[in-house]
Amino acid sequence: MIKEKDFITTVDKRFWKHISKEGPFKDVIKYNDFDREQFLKEVTSELNNYTYDFTLPVIEYAPKKNGLLRKIKCMQHGDACIYYYVTKKLQNDIVKEIKKVDDVFGGFRMTSELKPKPEDDKPIDPSYENSFSSTQFRKEWSDYQNLAKQLYEDGYKNYLHFDIAHFYDDINLSILEGILQNVSKGKSELIRLLFFFLRNSDRIDLGYNDSTVGIPQESVGEMSRLLANLYLSPYDREFSKGLKGIFGKNKFKYFRYADDMWVAFNGPSANYKRVIQYAGILLQKQKLHLNESKTEILTRKEFNNHWHFDLWERVLKSRKDSKACLHNSFEIQNRFKKGRWFSPLLYTIRVVTGNKKNVAHFTNLKLAKKFLGRLLGQPKFGMRINGGNKDFFEELFIKYPRLVTEVVKPIVDKNFFLNPNVQIFSLELLTMCSPNDNSYYVFRRYFAFNNEPYHWYLRCLCLRYLSQYGPKISKWKSCAKILKIIIQNEKSLNHFERRDTIHFLLSLKSIDSESVLNKYFNRPEDLKFCQYLKLNP
Repeated sequence: MIKEKDFITTVDKRFWKHISKEGPFKDVIKYNDFDREQFLKEVTSELNNYTYDFTLPVIEYAPKKNGLLRKIKCMQHGDACIYYYVTKKLQNDIVKEIKKVDDVFGGFRMTSELKPKPEDDKPIDPSYENSFSSTQFRKEWSDYQNLAKQLYEDGYKNYLHFDIAHFYDDINLSILEGILQNVSKGKSELIRLLFFFLRNSDRIDLGYNDSTVGIPQESVGEMSRLLANLYLSPYDREFSKGLKGIFGKNKFKYFRYADDMWVAFNGPSANYKRVIQYAGILLQKQKLHLNESKTEILTRKEFNNHWHFDLWERVLKSRKDSKACLHNSFEIQNRFKKGRWFSPLLYTIRVVTGNKKNVAHFTNLKLAKKFLGRLLGQPKFGMRINGGNKDFFEELFIKYPRLVTEVVKPIVDKNFFLNPNVQIFSLELLTMCSPNDNSYYVFRRYFAFNNEPYHWYLRCLCLRYLSQYGPKISKWKSCAKILKIIIQNEKSLNHFERRDTIHFLLSLKSIDSESVLNKYFNRPEDLKFCQYLKLNP
């Protein structure tokens, strides 16, 4: 039995705020209609009565190389709270086990720390950071990078770098459950709940078959991070012990962050083959495999070039000089193509876009177009509009209204079509930062995004923007077309898009839209949401 008070306390207000207002996809009213305590009481009751039904997640597609997309699951509130609760109750045992091997980074406790203040910023890597515990993430990554720098200064001759192919996707759930049962004694009921969730979290692809491998790359990032690091703990112990047999005690250094692994050592560089072979054998016991394409042996100079220690030092020294950061952002993109150049680049861009006063550095339209064009041309940036940079981009559009043409390109250009995150950023710029009335244009884009499964959030953003002009749009002849599309797609709308559609239909204030609402949006949650919107216009 899960105690109601314990569930409400453990699923703390910080986590609730994160999944309600800070995730990658914002709800149309930021879930202001949800009462946290009442919601958690209902979830607890359903769990204890065995009537809780895990729902299908919403999928986010993050860009990788060559147009490939990485699937990230955005769970609905109940599922996210259960996953968080169970993992948090087990985290002390998990972290204790992970930290038995020195210099393993990323396996830290979930914390309720708020975002860092600007003066507390540390070097980051956007591949690992999330917004829930960004203070702790930055501290952990900074410690990892500082260790790498220390090992460079210690003068090791060789640095072996390797990682795991399809790490999260290949984690064997039976092996993971066995590890967790061993480290968390007396908590079998929680562990059973956790693995019931994990084995039923991939119904989108597997239907009603249980998953046997893979933990979700979930949008919060905290829960799966801990489990993934725990999964490698048996490997860490055996690998560290075996390296002593290869090199001797104190003649090497093994360190890792998640599945990003390094071995620094002296002696013949050919020894790396013995290390790789040994690592591969141990990982196969865990049903994992090395990523051969990313295995490399670096000299001391190449190791320095990979980490860009000097570049980071220069970037951090100039962080209070936003004009220098703007210059650095262009220089880094022009000069560097290998290693961890992307992290200092993203840092400089965040400094520049974090304050609207920095618009003064853009002395002409050509410079502004160049800066914005590079943001839109690099899917890896994953830029989004938030409370900090919104003011910056609004000011930039006021100064240079013609920038809107640059924003439109990724939405209409077929070369951008494979990168939904770039189009999301473009549409956010167009609808949230441009001072012009773009309702007709956004109306047309809604139809262009129809029937594209991974452009659902673009449709949400279109509807959200159009809701501001509801009475005006209801008078357009083409309004009947959008009502027809809504009727056709009603059964396939996910949780987010359904709420945005209801919000839009109410904004039209027409007989036709009211008819569509009454006929097609009459689920209990629809009616409850409608009532809230009518009482809180």
